[in-house]
Amino acid sequence: MRILGIVIGLVLSLVVCSQADAGPSITYHGRILKSDGIPLDGQTEFKIQIWAKRSGESCLLYEETRSENVSNGVFALSIGSSAPGVLSTGLDLEKVFQSRGTLYGVDCSYETTPDDKRSLVVYFRNLEKGPASWEEIPETAINYVPLAIEAQSIAGFKAKQLLKIDADAEAPTFTQSEADELKKLAQGESTKYLSSSGGSGVAIPGLSGAPSTLSPGTIWFDTADGKLKYYDGDDVQTLADSGGSIGVTSITAGTGIWIDGTPGATISESGTISLANVGTPGTYVKVTTDEKGRVISGST
Repeated sequence: MRILGIVIGLVLSLVVCSQADAGPSITYHGRILKSDGIPLDGQTEFKIQIWAKRSGESCLLYEETRSENVSNGVFALSIGSSAPGVLSTGLDLEKVFQSRGTLYGVDCSYETTPDDKRSLVVYFRNLEKGPASWEEIPETAINYVPLAIEAQSIAGFKAKQLLKIDADAEAPTFTQSEADELKKLAQGESTKYLSSSGGSGVAIPGLSGAPSTLSPGTIWFDTADGKLKYYDGDDVQTLADSGGSIGVTSITAGTGIWIDGTPGATISESGTISLANVGTPGTYVKVTTDEKGRVISGST
């Protein structure tokens, strides 16, 4: 069949179908005239392909076939809506038009860029008189809708409801776990930082025993024994107990210091700290010292 003329209309937008479980679809409509000028009629099969193309590179991302009843040459295709014959690329229309990451099509992969466009190729064959060969409708470039270059909303959210960055800055990419942590931080539920509890001070994390993973500087309140603890990189250290006492728990004497008469001993509860003997008691030319070396008198 030789085609005399084709009048094509393409709605350049992703339209969400009314079915709750359906994804986005594209409406593609037009009119087919036979070589004698008579409009095409009857049951007609359409094969729809979406390609990613740029200089020296092309990749078939999507294909579906569907049968429609064409009347007076007019057809209207809802691409992506409950199509029975979609190629198993794993890409729905939403993914086909994304401009981020790598898309895997039919025996090809395609590295996307923000400036990418897509091409729509449609074939048809009229089934009224039995099997027929495919005829191609001229390729249609799917370009940007001018007003969509600067959208007023994204997925129903107004522009003023979205986080923004400086005009020339590049936004960082968040993983899902990082985004979840950012949300927890905004809600005051993050466990990675200490949060203020109003006029009551800072709430230090409390748990029974020690954390399962320790790193130098980790601090927590041990609810098992009522003590404030931290990890210094080698051992768990105790700062205080629930009675509120905080400070030095023991002292080990160094050279020249005695504990209860024993040089270099440790005092942990009570005891007497004294200086070791450093000289012989006696009277010298100008000063007199005791056994500790203290001056107790002087002479001229």
